[in-house]
Amino acid sequence: MSTLFENNRKKYWKSIDELQSNVSASTPEFPENYDKPVEHKDGVSRRSFLALLSASMAVTATACRRPDHKLVPTTQAVEYQTPGMPLHYATSFSFGGVASSIVVKSLDGRPLRVMGNKLDDSSKGGASTQAVASILGLYDPDRIRRSRVNKGDASTQVALYKISEKVKASISAGKEVRLLIEKHSSPSISRLVQLVESKFPQVKFVQYDPNYSYTASSLYSKLLGIDGEIVPDISKANYIVSIEADLVGTDSHSNYHSANLATSRNVSLSKPTMSKLVAVESTMSLTGINSDERVKISPNQIDDFIAAILKEISSVKATIPVNVSSSISGELATKAKEIAKELLKNGENSAFTVGSHLSESAQKMGITINYLLGTIATGKSFDPSRVSPTSKNLNNRIQELVADLTAKKVETIVFCNVNPEYCASQNLKDLIAKVDNKFALNIYEDETAKISTISIPMAHSLETWGDSATFLGDLLIQQPLIAPLAESSLGLIDFTLQLFSSIDSTLFTETKSMDFVQKTWEQGLNLTGNPFKTKWEAILKDGLFKNTQAAEIVVTPNTTEFSSFGTFSKINSQYIGCVLPSLSIVDGSFANNGWLQEVADPVTKITWGNVISVSQKTAKALDVTQNDVVRIETTSGNIEAPIWIQPGLADNVLSTTTGYGRISGGIVMQNIGSNAYKLATSENKTGYFSIKNVVKTGRREKIASTQSHHSLDDPTFSGGRRNDIVKELSLDIYKKGQKEVDAAMKMHAPEIGTKGKDKFLIPLNIVDNYEYKGHRWGMTIDLNTCTGCSACVIACQSENNIPVVGKKEVLTGREMAWIRLDRYYSGDPENPQTSLQPMLCQHCENAPCENVCPVAATTHSPEGLNEMTYNRCVGTRYCLNNCPYKVRRFNFLNYHTEKRSPLDFVFNPEVTVRMRGIMEKCTFCVQIINASKYHAKDQGLSRVPDGTITTACQSVCPTSAIVFGDLNDAKSQVSIARQSERSFLVLQELNTRPSVSYLARVRNGQSNAIDAQNHSASKH
Repeated sequence: MSTLFENNRKKYWKSIDELQSNVSASTPEFPENYDKPVEHKDGVSRRSFLALLSASMAVTATACRRPDHKLVPTTQAVEYQTPGMPLHYATSFSFGGVASSIVVKSLDGRPLRVMGNKLDDSSKGGASTQAVASILGLYDPDRIRRSRVNKGDASTQVALYKISEKVKASISAGKEVRLLIEKHSSPSISRLVQLVESKFPQVKFVQYDPNYSYTASSLYSKLLGIDGEIVPDISKANYIVSIEADLVGTDSHSNYHSANLATSRNVSLSKPTMSKLVAVESTMSLTGINSDERVKISPNQIDDFIAAILKEISSVKATIPVNVSSSISGELATKAKEIAKELLKNGENSAFTVGSHLSESAQKMGITINYLLGTIATGKSFDPSRVSPTSKNLNNRIQELVADLTAKKVETIVFCNVNPEYCASQNLKDLIAKVDNKFALNIYEDETAKISTISIPMAHSLETWGDSATFLGDLLIQQPLIAPLAESSLGLIDFTLQLFSSIDSTLFTETKSMDFVQKTWEQGLNLTGNPFKTKWEAILKDGLFKNTQAAEIVVTPNTTEFSSFGTFSKINSQYIGCVLPSLSIVDGSFANNGWLQEVADPVTKITWGNVISVSQKTAKALDVTQNDVVRIETTSGNIEAPIWIQPGLADNVLSTTTGYGRISGGIVMQNIGSNAYKLATSENKTGYFSIKNVVKTGRREKIASTQSHHSLDDPTFSGGRRNDIVKELSLDIYKKGQKEVDAAMKMHAPEIGTKGKDKFLIPLNIVDNYEYKGHRWGMTIDLNTCTGCSACVIACQSENNIPVVGKKEVLTGREMAWIRLDRYYSGDPENPQTSLQPMLCQHCENAPCENVCPVAATTHSPEGLNEMTYNRCVGTRYCLNNCPYKVRRFNFLNYHTEKRSPLDFVFNPEVTVRMRGIMEKCTFCVQIINASKYHAKDQGLSRVPDGTITTACQSVCPTSAIVFGDLNDAKSQVSIARQSERSFLVLQELNTRPSVSYLARVRNGQSNAIDAQNHSASKH
């Protein structure tokens, strides 16, 4: 493995090609024949195609219609609104039944940007990529605008009348009616369902989520008498084991887990302690790349591996009889004993998590391990009072639906924003096809709406009332910020109220969703009259009601159920398939969102589609190379997708993701990737399955991956070193003290100069240093808490009008994102360590870009910002070529032209919409800085108080990894963070003097970690 180290220092690499060729595999800025016109054979022009894919529209002066009821902003009442000044409202975003409170910036009645709500403990003040990108979905022109009856336009009233007549006829004939709805945690929807089902026993609501498994909730009920699945609090654990539980990635509560993981990773010399995260997996997950130690394992070995751990623990903690055996051997057996030893050492201060897609035996053993360790107890990592409200065992409703459809009992079915025609198993689709009456309430004219005879447009979550409950017991309110853009659209509550009121006018006392939600809360909070009105105003302002009286749950173990774990099943095929949810578009619900399609997967760096990931050895055995298209054949179906060689993947595993391969629902999603749901053998769509055959198609398909774009280490520049770009330490070094840490953090920097205020060496310069007398803005990013979730990338795109360019432009290295998440591998390519580093404009004090601009389009402000004056820029790109950080973006095309209404509302009017030939990059959200300065001046303050300014990226980060503020304020959070012994500047030796500093990653383990001896052995 000599190629893994350079001069006794760990070598970082981005791809297998780069590692094997021993050179940087960067994508050239100017591809071959870049200056030749692009020919399109599909009849679609480049301009039209890109315009359809992006939300790059000029903002008009027309404001959107506001709802006709009072909203309560989080800062000031509406009656005090100043035209042109934004207000911020609290509401909530829900997906997959898991909700989080968010704050939405609104200008003149037009929602503009989503931020996290710091009052929400379930999301820790963060916002998911889907929540942030939902603002683009609000203005999506592909949404259903008119109701449709038998393929013809109709009014919503007519469509509702026809549906109600069919429902009434089915009930009268003794036939069953089913409403398939999204998974939810809404008290109001639960009350609504109870009212309807009690009145009409033949009507049943079925919650449908293609990616959710109820196995864990069923096991918790059988083993411990707990109704639902416990959401772990890993901040209570010193030792965390993840068995394919992607806690910080695809998990429904990833923001909560990420924030809790971060609380134990703020390492300092005064507190050199942190938790240890061990990931055991066959795929390469976001949790795996954030782990301190990663164990690569075959899917067929997972159950035996957990059994080996359980056997060791039960031999010491024999509180309940456990009968388990394991056939694991060799290094994995040794590793299982090591993990068991650490779990026993930490006892109740540990956490053992198992992926929901794994077998029932695996999840049962996981619960048993936690029970034996004492972690399932009040105040511990698995607190029984913290049960996910969406995890109640509802799987029987799906089973009942299949049974009733098979027996032909169901005559009418209504799909409410679910899409089984795309993601259900073939058996369920065949059964649904035989139902006489099929109707849809959907946002898009998707695959399921296409097979329905009547479809009604569904309102966006920002257009309708609703509510949710969290696993902490808190209640979240969903208040509309805008009247429905399609006046005929309805939310689920309004649709249900109107539908069943027309059948029985006495069923409901409320006719509107706002009144219905208010009534639910009034009853639930036990308040009436003025006390409730006062409380309601406060709830709308905060966006939530905190539950301060959580009931203590008594765990009652069933020792009989614990005693045996059965025979572990194996997948008997040469190659094993794996289907997991996409990190961005999940189950395909966000497939028409250009922001989410173009954001790079933090592991693979792939955009615009899914792939079939394999290890190097598997690719060799299949005789395929990267970009070769293969067909996976199973007993359920087949898909074709290009091969992606993924370091760290288990051999003989072919992994892909859901959400792609959509054929209906919008222009953006079409012809993007393959539908992995076709491989599903049952209603549990994710997990491992047997592959019947793998066939080479003979075709090749280019994969739009950004992993080799904008590399900082060109061999002709700075010697191609990455050790001074991304920095890591081991916790053992940290425990040794200041001297060892300083030696490990030593950068390749000039040996002469003067020490600046922020502790970094300022080399000698031919001109006098500028003295910042006012503010001096800077940022610090903690690499030890950043998980790579990419919410910051989407938030920046939303706030700063950054266009989507499409797959073809990404392939040429022309993506426009101002923040990129650089992913570096190190160590053994079969099981590498991974390092993540957000990279944005460094706002250098001695910026190389400023010196070469012939028209002074890029200049330095008196407050330390590297500014762009767009109307001066003539597009020479000298600044881009002179930027060592590769963070400047050039508009090769007019991405915002040929707008489609209402996408013209998505752009922020406080930020210029750039045209073709203009250079752009991060501005530290200068518009937010200036607004804060104006507010401070209005309050008679000479300086902006620390913490007042929150940049777009900072506003959604669940781990608070990003800190922004005034470097001239010695007491500011950013100044204090910059003084940390882990703080470093990227490429400091170039004397660019960045205003962005990073805090080095610390790994709790010595494996492959930089140590002081190796670092000092290499003198530059």
